[in-house]
Amino acid sequence: MAKKKVVLKLSMNGAKEQSKAMSIVVGFSGIISAKIEGENNDQIMFIGDGIDPVNIAKALRKKFCYVVVISVSLMVEDKKKELDTKTETIFTPPMHPCNYPCMELVCYDTPQDPPCSIL
Repeated sequence: MAKKKVVLKLSMNGAKEQSKAMSIVVGFSGIISAKIEGENNDQIMFIGDGIDPVNIAKALRKKFCYVVVISVSLMVEDKKKELDTKTETIFTPPMHPCNYPCMELVCYDTPQDPPCSIL
């Protein structure tokens, strides 16, 4: 299998949450390396062989409210040099905070009983 480089954006507020995110990601089999990056240290980048970024994002959503897959890249080794050959950016629509389902109110018009025809 090919190595994948994945970048996820999380809602991490401190060192304790960063540590928890790293332990969740590193707990998956196939992860080779992982690191925290981004302007506000709110992104986690990891490289793995035979990994599924969607399953990792689902596991992180259980602990963190907001997780977005920023990019998934295939890495090809060519003469001991890693090159990004294919990068695809995935857009995830904004979610309700903490992933609680929104309730919708649906109103149906009930048909009125026809007036009595015996009168």
